[in-house]
Amino acid sequence: MRYLIIFIFLTITHLAHAQEQLGLRTDNYSGIHGTLLNPSSNITNLSKLDINLFSFGFFGSTNYGFIENSNVSRAIRLRDNFILRRDLENNNTNPNRLVGEFYDGNKAKFLTMFANGMGPSFMVRVNDKHSLGLFTNARVGFSTHDIPAVLNYNVFFETSFNDFLDINPLKVSGMVWGELGINYATKIETYNGSIGIGASLKFVNAFEAGYLNLKTTTPSAQIPGDSLLFQSPNVSYGITTSNLEPDFENINTQGNGFGVAFDLGFTYVYEGNEDNYKWKIGASLLDLGQIELSRNAQEHTIRTDNLVEFPSAEFNNAATNQDRIDLLSTQGLGTPDSSLTSSNFRLGLPGAFSLQGDYLFTPNLFIHALLVQRIPMGENSLRRNNLLAVTPRYQHKWYGGALPISLVNYQKLSIGAAFRLAFLTIGSDDIGSIITKGNLDSTDFYIALKINPLDWGLNIGNGGRGKKGVKCYTF
Repeated sequence: MRYLIIFIFLTITHLAHAQEQLGLRTDNYSGIHGTLLNPSSNITNLSKLDINLFSFGFFGSTNYGFIENSNVSRAIRLRDNFILRRDLENNNTNPNRLVGEFYDGNKAKFLTMFANGMGPSFMVRVNDKHSLGLFTNARVGFSTHDIPAVLNYNVFFETSFNDFLDINPLKVSGMVWGELGINYATKIETYNGSIGIGASLKFVNAFEAGYLNLKTTTPSAQIPGDSLLFQSPNVSYGITTSNLEPDFENINTQGNGFGVAFDLGFTYVYEGNEDNYKWKIGASLLDLGQIELSRNAQEHTIRTDNLVEFPSAEFNNAATNQDRIDLLSTQGLGTPDSSLTSSNFRLGLPGAFSLQGDYLFTPNLFIHALLVQRIPMGENSLRRNNLLAVTPRYQHKWYGGALPISLVNYQKLSIGAAFRLAFLTIGSDDIGSIITKGNLDSTDFYIALKINPLDWGLNIGNGGRGKKGVKCYTF
């Protein structure tokens, strides 16, 4: 258990997905990036051609614990000098030491980390009614949203030996994958605006993946010797093995699974008397799909009515990770291979339903509202963060800025900032974690470099907005 806790805190110092990259994907010059939030967004995009050269983003958040008086740079700099608050002698602190502490409360805890890198990609408006896009993404995800409250470090380890605590069902998932996507959007004129319908088809290649699913409430207790007892466990887990034994000089990059996924989107635009629009609303379904891990894969199930002992010291001292898997099987079912049930498993993408709204206050000033609600893609899947966000932004063809205000999982409030100058965008949806010190439990950062090679005129006066044509009707 202690090693799990240390892992959680160490991941905070390396927090890595861009959550929704609000300062990059909500702008009317977002191009191909906007399609990742709503595949029909291109109908209001003001660039005829958008070419992404490179972009990267990372996001991480937890309500399990935090690093005291830190920001991201301090956490990275001192990551090898970490201690838990409870282990400090006489509460003495060292300015060159990271100190970890835990949140109290009876709510289930979450830990999520996502990273996204977009390679060469583009979006082109074929004409006023049709747009096409092609994108390449490399993505990493890790998520759990139901760490039981009794697994709070202070609660669990202050419980006496042989006193059982009920551990509620728990799911943990992680995956590294790449995707090649094709986007299409069409625009349908209406009396006072337009309707957009769009879709993205994604071909997904998974490199590494794993999950753990504790299916039933399981009583658990500590016993002397750094071991744990589990009464009648019912747990399944899957893992890919091509990089099971870490060797960073010889990483195996072969794909271990394949799948197809979809994004679907709808946008309604009310133009009013504006050059582009007065307001618009949209809805989208994102990351609809599962991946079949069928190469270098193992799926295990340990289900028994017996009392099972987990010997932490023996587990930690095992020579290889395969030895650890065999040990779990031996402890739970009697032999090293009894738990192996399949040589393949399925893992869902981080599916979600999203609503968007955008309103023009002045010719260059907008406010954007966003709701993202996760939708699990099957019993075992990566699970996106729920999100409520409001993003005021100033928008011009050659520069812009945004101040996202977001509520992650309806619990944690964050304020961000993003800036766009010509072809470069830099931003964070959690700027406080970068520029100020506090209880560090989340961070976010993204950067994108792209070009819009058409329409180079520097018409500063109209803010780079589109020219609204006058609709003619025949009676």
